[in-house]
Amino acid sequence: MGQKFWGYVGAPKLHRIYKRAKTRHKIIQGYAMKKRYSNINVLFLCLGCIIGWGAFVLPGEVFIKNGVANSLIGLTLGSLLIILISRNYSVLLSRFPKVGGEFYFTLKILGKKHGFICGWFLALAYLCIIPLNATALCLLIDAFGLDFLHTQALYEIFDTPLFLSDIIISLVAIFLACLINLRGIHFAFIFQFFLTLFLSLSICYFAFGVGLESVSLENLKYLFTHQEIHFSSILIVLSLAPWLYLGFDCGVQIIQDIKYNRTHFSLFMQLSIVFGCIFYIALMLVAAASIESGRLDSISLIDSSILRQSVHNHFGNLGDFLLIVAIFGAVVSGINGFFIATTKVLYAMSLHNVLPHIFASKNQYGVASVSIIFIACIASIMPFFGRKAFLYVVDMSCVGIIIAFLYVHIVVIILRYKKDLRIDMLGFIGLCISFFFMASLFLPFSPSALKTPSLIALVVWIVIGWVFFRLRIKRT
Repeated sequence: MGQKFWGYVGAPKLHRIYKRAKTRHKIIQGYAMKKRYSNINVLFLCLGCIIGWGAFVLPGEVFIKNGVANSLIGLTLGSLLIILISRNYSVLLSRFPKVGGEFYFTLKILGKKHGFICGWFLALAYLCIIPLNATALCLLIDAFGLDFLHTQALYEIFDTPLFLSDIIISLVAIFLACLINLRGIHFAFIFQFFLTLFLSLSICYFAFGVGLESVSLENLKYLFTHQEIHFSSILIVLSLAPWLYLGFDCGVQIIQDIKYNRTHFSLFMQLSIVFGCIFYIALMLVAAASIESGRLDSISLIDSSILRQSVHNHFGNLGDFLLIVAIFGAVVSGINGFFIATTKVLYAMSLHNVLPHIFASKNQYGVASVSIIFIACIASIMPFFGRKAFLYVVDMSCVGIIIAFLYVHIVVIILRYKKDLRIDMLGFIGLCISFFFMASLFLPFSPSALKTPSLIALVVWIVIGWVFFRLRIKRT
C-alpha cells in the first residue's frame, strides 16, 4: 500500500517540486546573465578601489614631509597623466567591449603570448590588493587603541610580531568579500555603492569642517608659504601615481555587466580619478591643518597618525568614529572592488584558453564561482606572512599594472597605424608616460625604486608564469 501511495501520489508531487526548482534556477541564472546595470556603477567601483588605506596614511608619511604645495602639484599632475592613459582605454573599449580589459585588447591584436603576459601581471596587481586591504583592517587595532586584542604573538617575520587576532580579522574580511561576490554582481554593486558613499561623505565632512575654521586656514597658509617648491619632491609624489590611482581600470572589467555607453562610461571612469585626486588632497589638507607654524622645523618627525590626531582635535569623538567608518569603507570597498576585477580577469583568461576552463564555470547567480573561491584561497595565504613581508610583493605587483598600461598604448598605436598609417599621438604620449612610470621602479636613484626583496619576488613570478605558459601551450 505504501509503495502504491508513493508511486501514484508522492512521485508526481516530487517531480513537480523538482521542475519548479529547476525553473527557478534557470530564471535566476538567466536574470544574472542578461541583466545590465547603469554606467554609474563604474564610478563607485573605481573610486572605491582608488581610495584605500594609503589615503589615510600617506598624508603623514609622504605628502606633508615633501611639502603641501609639492604634493598638491604631484597629485594633480599624476591624476592628469592617468586621465590621459584612461582615454586610450576608452578608445579600445569602443572596439572591444569585452570582459578582460587589457588582457583582451592584447590578445586580439598581439596574440596569445602577449595576452598571457598582460593577463598574468594584471591578475597579480589586482590580487595583491585584496590581502593588502584585508591586513590594513588590523592596523585599526593599533591606530585606535584596541591593543587588548593583541594578546600574544604567534611568531615573527622581519622582526614584526604576528598576532592571531590580526590573522583572523584579515581572513574574515576576505571570506565575507568572497560570499558577497558569490551572490552575484548585483549584490556586489550594492555593497560597493554604500561603502564608497559612506567613505566619500566622511571625507567631505572632514574637509568642510576644517575649512570653516580660521585657525586651520592660517596653519595651511603658513605651510604653503614657508615650504619651498622642489622638483624632486614633486617627482616623489608623481611617481606614486600608478599606485595612487590604481583602480580606475577596474571599471573596464565590468563592461559586459553594464549597459555600456561610451560617453557615460568614459566620463565616470575619469571622474573616479578626479574625485580620487580631490580626496587625496582633502585628507592631506585636513592632516596639515593641525600643524602650527612653530612645528615646521620638526615636520620630518610627523608620522601616519597625524591625520587621526588632526581629526580628533577638530571633531572629537564623533570625528574618531567617522574616521573609523571612512577607513573601514575604504578598506572593504577596495577588497570588494578588486575581488570583482580579479575575478573578471581570471574568467576572461579561462574563456580564451589561457587558464584552465574550470575558472570560467559559473554558479546560479551568473558569476565565476571557481575563480572567486580560488582568489579567496590565494588571498588567505598572504596574512600569515605579515604585512611587512607582504609589502615587498605588493611593491613588485605595481609592475603588473604598468605592463598593462604599456600594452594598452602599444595596441592603440598599432590599430591607428593599420587604419591610416599614422601614429596616434595620445597613444604615443601615453606610452612615454608608462615608460616613465616603469623607469621610476627600476632606476636606482628613483625614490620609488623597487627594493631587493621585491626584485626577487618579481623574478620568481616571471619564472612561474613562464613555466605555467609552457605547460598550458603543450596541453592546448
